[in-house]
Amino acid sequence: MLSLRQGTIRRRLMMIALVTSGAAVILVGVASMLYGYLVLRRVAVRRLETAAAVISANATAALAFNYPPSAVEMLNAVRAEPSITLARVYRADGTLFAEHWRADVKPESRSWEPPRMLQNGSYLTLRSLHVFRPIVLDDERIGTVYLRADLHELYQLVTTGGAMILAFLVCALAAAVVVSARLQ
Repeated sequence: MLSLRQGTIRRRLMMIALVTSGAAVILVGVASMLYGYLVLRRVAVRRLETAAAVISANATAALAFNYPPSAVEMLNAVRAEPSITLARVYRADGTLFAEHWRADVKPESRSWEPPRMLQNGSYLTLRSLHVFRPIVLDDERIGTVYLRADLHELYQLVTTGGAMILAFLVCALAAAVVVSARLQ
């Protein structure tokens, strides 16, 4: 890279304009990507928590009457949300009552257990979002809904945003070169 002390004043001014424009676009781009990631992550958490709340409300009767086929049928409705890879209903003692796996999940990975049983809440890992929601009947906890969703869609949106920012950076730098050349 050329030093600012080398070359003509014209070249120095062009380099200053390019570096300044590039730094500004990079900072705005990184901030935009970070903000977009945080917003999309928050939306994903809310969407999964809403699904868990609906399942929790509908699984009460299946648990109260100890009828797993009803819970399995209800869990099959999560097919409408393609990011959900696993949906489970646990009894109050933590034993598995019913489950649904997304069709493309390999059978050898279906023995997976959640890392820890939360009372109520959600947490993120590098590859997935986990939500636990209590199932309550007459103010007594009778079970727990667990949902796991992959973050593929989230990462795909962030990658697309990054590509758009990179394209914008190239266009901004090209415009800076043209403008600084014209001003010389």
